[in-house]
Amino acid sequence: YCLTKKPSEKITLCTNDRDMAQLIDDNVRIYFLDLKNYVDNSNFISYFCYKPENGALIKTMIGDNSDTIKGIKGLGLKTLLNLFPELSEREVSINEILSLSKEKQEERIKNKQKPLSVLDNIINSVTEGVQGKRIYEINDMLVNLKKPMMTEDGINELEQLIDGTLDSSGRDIKNVLMYMKRDGLDKSIGEARYPEYLMPFKKLIDREKIIFD
Repeated sequence: YCLTKKPSEKITLCTNDRDMAQLIDDNVRIYFLDLKNYVDNSNFISYFCYKPENGALIKTMIGDNSDTIKGIKGLGLKTLLNLFPELSEREVSINEILSLSKEKQEERIKNKQKPLSVLDNIINSVTEGVQGKRIYEINDMLVNLKKPMMTEDGINELEQLIDGTLDSSGRDIKNVLMYMKRDGLDKSIGEARYPEYLMPFKKLIDREKIIFD
């Protein structure tokens, strides 16, 4: 939705998911529930210590433990930001990171300093994951929310769904109840919390009926 929004739209996402931070731009902000604050371009750097444009690149390099995505061996966020302060100043590409890594390593050797193994790992795409030498390409496909892994048909269907009108037929709390029982959700939630779980759906359906009527 953020990628297909109309130019005049202002979007606020409400989440705890830090991955969503890479969607922030002039018209998209996030209310992080745990921070109890809005994060946008004006204050992003104070929370994340890097430019929002580099969010996907950073995840590509260090991976994401919560999503079981391995990054470059021995590379964490703190080390990455220390090695490349440019990430906090402007948008950076993976090719620039590779070039800077080679320069830094050559400079260390020239000054008779011990080469940094993490720089070698960046240069040679060394990972403990299964991505191998294609780690940058594969991780970018996995983590970059601005380049979703969807077919053209899938993207077109999603855009039609976003821009389409709501159809009230069949939208009733009884249908919600039927589908939840069919999928066993009533048992997994528990009888005590079941009515509580249904209430948000009922409120939404009632509001839709008012709009359609």
